[in-house]
Amino acid sequence: MTRKYHYDRGHFDQHWAKVRSDPSVILRTVLADGAVAGHAAVFGPRSEREVKIDLVELTLS
Repeated sequence: MTRKYHYDRGHFDQHWAKVRSDPSVILRTVLADGAVAGHAAVFGPRSEREVKIDLVELTLS
């Protein structure tokens, strides 16, 4: 089930403040030739860690 915070900026910001303040969560920006190409995240209980990587399409010159 998807939570509704995605549609409310206040809830979205509150959620990400919680995520970013958790020292067990690792968030990184992926760069390609100095341009933002996506993001990577590691989260969840140590015994059940999840990795999420989202990349965008880039046209690099």
